[in-house]
Amino acid sequence: YLTDLFPIMELGTSAKMLSIVPLMNGGGLFETGAGGSAPKHVQQLLEENFLRWDSLGEFLALAASLEHLGVTYKNAKALVLSKTLDQATGQFL
Repeated sequence: YLTDLFPIMELGTSAKMLSIVPLMNGGGLFETGAGGSAPKHVQQLLEENFLRWDSLGEFLALAASLEHLGVTYKNAKALVLSKTLDQATGQFL
């Protein structure tokens, strides 16, 4: 709840807020918000027949998870994918 609430209050969206939660056995949860709340998604779908979605968050979370994989397991290929995905996202922005 809070990982979505504060970015929405400050930025108007949670889609660009990356949340990383380390797990006790070394894993991690990597996520971003969907860019708003479910009621807003439903409202827009009913009014415009269009479901809004911001995939930027998915790419940010994927890059962070690949970096974690690369560092944790010394996987050079995962680190390359993480770095290039970050660069591609930065270039897109």
